[in-house]
Amino acid sequence: MFNYNTTKVINERVFRIAEKLSISGLDRVGPNFAVQSLSPEVLRNIGRKNLDDATISQWIRRFRHAGVRTHTDLILGLPGETLQSFCAGVEKLYTLGQHEGIQYFPCNLLPNAPMANPAYREKYKICTTRRILKPIMEDASQAEQIDEFIDMVHETSDMPHADWLTANYFMLLAQGAHGFGLLRLVAMYLHTEKIVSYAAFYLHLLDFCHGHPATLLGATMARMERNFADGIHGKEPEPLQIPGFSFGRMFEDQYFFGRAVLEPDRFYEDVTVFLERFSLEQELLTQLLSCQRESILLPGAGSKTEKTFEFDYDFLNYFNAIYDGNPIPLKKQAIRLRFTTPHTISSLEDYFGTVVHNGRFSNSAFYKAESAGLR
Repeated sequence: MFNYNTTKVINERVFRIAEKLSISGLDRVGPNFAVQSLSPEVLRNIGRKNLDDATISQWIRRFRHAGVRTHTDLILGLPGETLQSFCAGVEKLYTLGQHEGIQYFPCNLLPNAPMANPAYREKYKICTTRRILKPIMEDASQAEQIDEFIDMVHETSDMPHADWLTANYFMLLAQGAHGFGLLRLVAMYLHTEKIVSYAAFYLHLLDFCHGHPATLLGATMARMERNFADGIHGKEPEPLQIPGFSFGRMFEDQYFFGRAVLEPDRFYEDVTVFLERFSLEQELLTQLLSCQRESILLPGAGSKTEKTFEFDYDFLNYFNAIYDGNPIPLKKQAIRLRFTTPHTISSLEDYFGTVVHNGRFSNSAFYKAESAGLR
């Protein structure tokens, strides 16, 4: 498997190449819709023009139907970006159909780049932190090593440092809960029914984590934030690992997902308490959470390649319509769903490699649901 770059403008030729690579199993993350930001003001400030929303949505959904994964890049800390506009950008990507492939990066100033010009930095009050880059692979001896560094933006006139931290924490939480799928269906329902937007949902969840430190959600988020803060302040972060489990060292969103799937009862109990604020009808809430939980491939005894569950609502057609960009009302109908996965998991090591490590973009944490008939 390997990474590849596509042209900015996707066309039929690019689609066919990506489809062939996907069918052959050679692609890793698929075509990239690198928007960097969805704020018109930010794009003007950096001299960039993106594809229009309709075109992005059309191709993301077409690739999805063809079974080809895609991803979209955002950069945090660009001049003119605010906490609100950044979260709104993530919201828009979800509404355009990009639910699992968002990756974000800090804005880094490169020497001699226009953004590193002193006058430009002063205009947007750009503040940076110098970070030493640790070599991943090297042959040189310690004495021959030359430190490389990068200047990372952590504050601008439009995004104070506190807002920049919140934006990072919001994104890490959204990647763990939405990108991996743990709460994606719940968020899709609440957004589609105009109860709460995607961005507000995950900002509320972040507030819940901060206000309930003793819960699994709160403790996990606190550990992720400490790890992130250590890294940006030049301290060597303590590796994100789950004691007693051989998941190895993880990124923040992987850690969030790993903690949740190892204690799913506790995780969804916390989520149930959080969801009380939205005053959903109890029967619907119970079944929605059941559908959400059964959609996730769990480790251990939960790693079944096939299972069947019954529901009183037509969740299958409802969520498929949202993915397609043509929402329909949720119909109350007794149905039976079959959940299948091509992955055979025999150990926690297998689970980490297949689901935790690769699930960020491949949707491997999600079962495929199909109708098994009416009850």
